[in-house]
Amino acid sequence: MKHIKKIGWFFIILSLLVLVPFLESRGEFLRLFKIDVLMNMIYVLTGILALIFSHREKRTNMFFRIFGVVYFLVAIFGFIGVDNVLGISSVNLATNILNSFFAVVFIFFTFFKKDLYSIFPKKY
Repeated sequence: MKHIKKIGWFFIILSLLVLVPFLESRGEFLRLFKIDVLMNMIYVLTGILALIFSHREKRTNMFFRIFGVVYFLVAIFGFIGVDNVLGISSVNLATNILNSFFAVVFIFFTFFKKDLYSIFPKKY
């Protein structure tokens, strides 16, 4: 359950960084990712819900499943629409790849969360 808290804070910090003027130029975060207000709100919502769902393992699994599918669909619709997601959110290739990465991470944690400690053992 530690991982979901880290993910939650990551998304909240990411959404705040998008609002910093010198990191954003012509609607592109770091001159690479095209993130509009709607996509930024999705990142904020992801972060807040990750922190809320982090208190119980059953909810953690549900969060990873739901948002794995959500980010997968956003990425697929972005790749199909190239410049926008269903005509409501403006994206580019880098943003689609980023959302695909988020989907893979969430789906990874859904299925392999219990085996994570065998993959990344703690060093004492």
